[in-house]
Amino acid sequence: MKNIYIIVKFALNDGVKIEEWKTLSDKISSDMKGTDGLQFRESAVDEKGNVYCILKWDTIEQRTVFFDNMQKDFKENPEKMAWFGKIADMKTMEMNVLTVV
Repeated sequence: MKNIYIIVKFALNDGVKIEEWKTLSDKISSDMKGTDGLQFRESAVDEKGNVYCILKWDTIEQRTVFFDNMQKDFKENPEKMAWFGKIADMKTMEMNVLTVV
C-alpha cells in the first residue's frame, strides 16, 4: 500500500476573511470524516494568504472514488460548489498528487 498526499492550493477571493474559510474548512472536514481511505485532511495558510488543503489517502483508488463522487455531488447540488466558489478563487487553484516512495 502506498500513501497518497493531495495538496490543493488556492487564494481566497477578495474581501474574504480567513475566518470564513475556517468555517467552510471545518464543515468539509466534518463531512469527510469516516471516508474510506482518508487518513487526514488539514488546512493551512501561508504568509501571503494562500490556502493549502493537505489530504492523506491510503491509495490513489480511494482518492479517485472520493473525487468522482464529489464531482457528482457538486453537479447534483450546485449550491455546495457555489458556496466554495464564493470563498475560494477558483482561477488560482492548483492540485498536486504525491505518492510516498
